[in-house]
Amino acid sequence: MRADLLFHHSIAQATNNSIYAGLVHTLSDQMKNTIRATRRHRFAKPGHFQETLQEHKEIYYSIALKDADKAKQLMNAHIIRIREQMAAATLESIGEDAKIAAYPNKKDQPHNAVGEK
Repeated sequence: MRADLLFHHSIAQATNNSIYAGLVHTLSDQMKNTIRATRRHRFAKPGHFQETLQEHKEIYYSIALKDADKAKQLMNAHIIRIREQMAAATLESIGEDAKIAAYPNKKDQPHNAVGEK
């Protein structure tokens, strides 16, 4: 998590925009919580860690090559992908929580499409 947070702080510093860098610094605690939640859900699936690492590398290389348009495009895609995965995980969790609330006795829970409880 420390490396992930440092990566995002470094990008903010690289903008040479003191307001943006200050904002990222101010939001550090929220960013930690977001990174923690993202890792818990996103990295639970095989391949997502490597996918995230590759996305970060591509963003870094675009910045290093001073290709702002490419860096912006990659960062937007990265954020969208994480939001979609987090939304799916949240909906999955809500669905499971709703099922548990409706059927607190697990043996009473309805079967899913493949006949499992």
